[in-house]
Amino acid sequence: MLPSDIIYFSFEALKSRKLRSFLTTIMVVVGVGLLIALNGMGAGMLFYMEHEFTKLGNNVLLLMAHTTIPMFSNSGGKAISLDKNTLIRLHGIPHVIAIIPYYTGQVQIVSGSYSTYVMAIGISRSKLKLMIPSMRLEEGIYPVDYDHIGVLIGYYVAKPPGKSYREIDLNQVITVYSRNNKKTLVVKGIISYIGANPFVQVDNSIFISPEVANNIFEKNGKYDGVYIVTEKPEYNKYVIKEIKRRMGEDIMIFSSETITEVVGNIMTAVNIFLGGIGIVSLIVASIGIMATMYTSVLERTREIGILKSIGFKDKDVLILFLNEAFLIGIIGSSGGVILGFLIGYFGLTSPFRGSILEVIWGFEPVYYPENVISIWLFSIIISIVSGMYPAYKASKMDPVVSLKHIE
Repeated sequence: MLPSDIIYFSFEALKSRKLRSFLTTIMVVVGVGLLIALNGMGAGMLFYMEHEFTKLGNNVLLLMAHTTIPMFSNSGGKAISLDKNTLIRLHGIPHVIAIIPYYTGQVQIVSGSYSTYVMAIGISRSKLKLMIPSMRLEEGIYPVDYDHIGVLIGYYVAKPPGKSYREIDLNQVITVYSRNNKKTLVVKGIISYIGANPFVQVDNSIFISPEVANNIFEKNGKYDGVYIVTEKPEYNKYVIKEIKRRMGEDIMIFSSETITEVVGNIMTAVNIFLGGIGIVSLIVASIGIMATMYTSVLERTREIGILKSIGFKDKDVLILFLNEAFLIGIIGSSGGVILGFLIGYFGLTSPFRGSILEVIWGFEPVYYPENVISIWLFSIIISIVSGMYPAYKASKMDPVVSLKHIE
């Protein structure tokens, strides 16, 4: 039997049961589409995070006291106080070019009738470029260290997401309210859009002098953290080891590399979970193929008898029915790839940028050809395997008994 004949008969068989064949194919399309979309979404999220995290210098370390954040917490250990004595103990570590302490807290900022809540970070504004090399000013200047009135504001603080104009502009006076204190400041600079950052959400923060932050947050000289800038990323491990030798093992030390690794592990786990959902959908589709093919075999019992009576061998019938499953698989898989691209793109791409939308939907999926091809081939194989039992049953039918079958 010629391959062209097999393909022709298979198509005709599917066409004769259009609705059932269509619904079965749709099941495959949905299963493959979910796998493709989730795979692209996961890869897109990871690529985005890794790309954004590199905006913070790879030679930057962050020191924190013991934290209770689950993904970074140590078992046991005492909280460590970070103050001026800490800076003295850190002074003189080889290959360190800057030690930058900071205070942080949530504040309400008010300017005229406009009010919003943001994070305020008390830090040396003149050293921000050492920490975040990609930082640029959209307008204004970096306030000098002794300027206790000037404030540097993030992109979305000045122009909230969805707004076509600035709520806060350069040289505008704002009042900052903490829990018990307030401070009147003048906007000296507006930072250009940066995006996600592993250590600080620059776009949604304001940067004030450390002295002002210490007063309004009543920190009493206790820093929330200390940034350490090394000469090169290659020196990070040495500097971390030296810091722990001087400060003790309980101190928390982060780098963009370690955070990216942790986020990568989390995303891998999420991808496995989401991939499992897609595989379950594909398994359901395979069961649908098996049920459809088996029903088709029962309905075509007399036809199978006729085919065998005119010379079809068992293997010819087997191949004929397997080819039907193959066609359902290849059509469904190809349609699923297209659906996956559409779901991935429209599921992640958003006209908005900033806040939650920036983190979750403000980036595009990434599709690696090898992953797409693997999913496509896997679904075709699953379809063929699903059709094996019905095809085998059809090939083993007795032609005499089959011809006597009344449809």
